[in-house]
Amino acid sequence: GKETAHRSRTARARRNPLRVILAKDILLAALTGTLVLAIYGAGLTYFTLYATETLNYSKVLAGMLLSLAFAGSLVGRLGWGVVSDRFAAGNRKGVLFTVCTLATLCSAAFAVLPSNTPPLVVGPLVAVFGLAVAGISGVFWAFLSELAGPERAGTAIGFTQMPVRLGIIVARPLFGSIVDATGSYHYAWAFLALLGVVAFVSVLFVREAGKTSKAV
Repeated sequence: GKETAHRSRTARARRNPLRVILAKDILLAALTGTLVLAIYGAGLTYFTLYATETLNYSKVLAGMLLSLAFAGSLVGRLGWGVVSDRFAAGNRKGVLFTVCTLATLCSAAFAVLPSNTPPLVVGPLVAVFGLAVAGISGVFWAFLSELAGPERAGTAIGFTQMPVRLGIIVARPLFGSIVDATGSYHYAWAFLALLGVVAFVSVLFVREAGKTSKAV
């Protein structure tokens, strides 16, 4: 009957991959993840050069500080998941808000730090930077799969992998080009801070699954 035909059309529409990847919530979430991981890719790639050339640290000290970023990422990969599951009642969006804020603030701080900044100040900043941008992957992919729903999670994640990886690849030479063009790392870090702001605004407009209608 008409009801059966309608259900059949609805089922086919939901299986249509274009309806998944072009949904507003999926696109906004993909943009958020792309920008945060672009900040991660560029920031950690150039941090040791920034530390030696702008902050005038030794290569050994710069490497030690970079290791704090990776230590922060290890904590973040487990910690953000625990926070979202146990303390935020599954609120992935709130965790992503926090991550975007931390990424923006840390990038902005690196943009304005003077050359005589002591390592005791830079160390916590780079650890928090790693905690945010390198430790958020698990929560982000969980957020995306929940937005898409169990039947469409694979399509949404597969699609989002493309811009995310492209963002990481493009952000690195772009960061370096800004440094070369301006002769300063400050403008490059300010650019990453701007990406963090855009990421924050993007996730702001995502309708979280279970609270409003899902992406269709």
